[in-house]
Amino acid sequence: MAALLLLGCSFESLSASDPAVSDDETATSSETDAVDGHDSSSSSATQTDSATSGPDTDPPAPSTSGPSETDADPSDDTTGGTDAELGCPDPLPDAWILCEDFEDIDDPSSHFAWWAGAGIALEGPGRESPTAFEVTHFPGESWSGVAEMRFGSGPAANNVAQPDALFDEIWVRFHTRVDDGWPVEGPGDLVELEGIDGAGAMAFISRASATQDAPQVWSGAYSCVGYDQVYCDGVEDWVDLTWLGGQRGQAAVFAAPTAQEWTCVVMHARLNTPGASDGMMEVRVNGVPDSQVSNLNYRGVLDELGFNRIGLPTFMEVPLQQTHQRFIDDVVVSEERLDCDDFI
Repeated sequence: MAALLLLGCSFESLSASDPAVSDDETATSSETDAVDGHDSSSSSATQTDSATSGPDTDPPAPSTSGPSETDADPSDDTTGGTDAELGCPDPLPDAWILCEDFEDIDDPSSHFAWWAGAGIALEGPGRESPTAFEVTHFPGESWSGVAEMRFGSGPAANNVAQPDALFDEIWVRFHTRVDDGWPVEGPGDLVELEGIDGAGAMAFISRASATQDAPQVWSGAYSCVGYDQVYCDGVEDWVDLTWLGGQRGQAAVFAAPTAQEWTCVVMHARLNTPGASDGMMEVRVNGVPDSQVSNLNYRGVLDELGFNRIGLPTFMEVPLQQTHQRFIDDVVVSEERLDCDDFI
């Protein structure tokens, strides 16, 4: 995971404790000295006509990885697949980088790039299948575990898809739901699209998350790049992440009674042109544009960094008081646009 500092003039970027934008305002990464000794430049997160700005609440805080450790055009007609069906197709469509339906995995620790934590399991039921990625939130515990999948160039790991490729733009599609007795609204972190450097340090993150006080899904972006260097070092990197901007969506994904139904979420992110602040991130829910942040500077002037990891984090800011489960299924990563009716 990582967040990104803009280049050029010095600026103050929002920290995780800074207030998010108010209604009908632009979400901006205002100038800050949040990162000690690192020059950065301003990035703003603007909204599309189809998305609304978030309310006066704090942006989602960066999650821990462990207990201690060109704007999208909705008219584009490129898709990841053609026929609607369940399960990962074999072979994958040409544009797809990886597909994970969580079925028939004997040993998660050797299947995933990272699998850790007592609260994650391959259980279910899944989305019209036996198995999904199941997160159990235990009373009093904010962190349940993490699963990660690797693709593209970067450090070695289990099952790296297209290990020699560099990806500046990625679509991620997944389905999510919570259990019948879920006691709050948003379940916290959902899916992260990350860029890590060759040593495994976080460089930047695009995250879909849902805070516990509201049922909508956030678009949020972070960076750990200062002009021409990654200043995270792979140890408790979330402490050093800089908040680039975010926006709460409109769809009440986790509101009763539909929170128990499988919902399709598409997360799309594009890195900035090195030296410019033209990166973006958006979230679509059930095929409808829901939120977007833009004018992001994820990677400064570095052109050798790309998106290369998908994380399924489990952090909740306020622990639950009783044990509950939530689920993610049918994760697809593509270099071309994904829609909710393409294959799974």
